[in-house]
Amino acid sequence: VPVQLVCPYGGNRIVTVTSFVPGALTWLLCTTLVLFGPLPDAAWVPGASSVQC
Repeated sequence: VPVQLVCPYGGNRIVTVTSFVPGALTWLLCTTLVLFGPLPDAAWVPGASSVQC
């Protein structure tokens, strides 16, 4: 979200802009999911188990 503000030094009005760039961890996780697929059932949830008694 762009934000407009006044520079405290020169008094000029400026607009900030942010951009998102995917990092190395994002590419690593996506590549891993593509190659190996997601974990079965709810294996990523602590305490969850696919075995029911």
